[in-house]
Amino acid sequence: MKLSLTRTIESLACIYDRMEKDNLRIGAVGYIGGIPEQLGGYFAERFNSRLIHLPSLKFTKHRRMMGLMDDIHTQLPECFLETILKIYKQVYRHKKRILPQGFSLDDLSDIENSLPVLLVDDNAYTGKTFEFWKDNVKKETGRDSYTFSVTAIGDYKPDYYCFENHCSFEWRPIGI
Repeated sequence: MKLSLTRTIESLACIYDRMEKDNLRIGAVGYIGGIPEQLGGYFAERFNSRLIHLPSLKFTKHRRMMGLMDDIHTQLPECFLETILKIYKQVYRHKKRILPQGFSLDDLSDIENSLPVLLVDDNAYTGKTFEFWKDNVKKETGRDSYTFSVTAIGDYKPDYYCFENHCSFEWRPIGI
């Protein structure tokens, strides 16, 4: 089933309500890569916290192929998407994650409070990216982190997520 923008926004509101019930207090929201900036902004506004861009960590020799798939998937028949998703997942699992040269977490260190960081990404296949950022945020700033993604696919489950088993190909076209 394809996701709609309306359904996703409704789910975000439910997730935020759950965060409030969990008494979650957030000092900063870090969105990973470029795609989840709107999602990060949604939570930063509600938590009245700073929004910080964290660069994508996925470096692979197949990066161009994956970018091409992101660009053309809307032109392909749905029957091909499941096969493409399987290939995408295989490549994604084997990606090496490294902090880009010259990047620092100074933006987080400058924040006066010591509240946790909410890490926001568009999807969670393996959790490697979230775990990488959680470890680095803790090491560099001493802050704890919570995780959020629109979709959770596979065994890894972030702390908060909207949908299970929806691939990013199904919801990226809705404008998030």
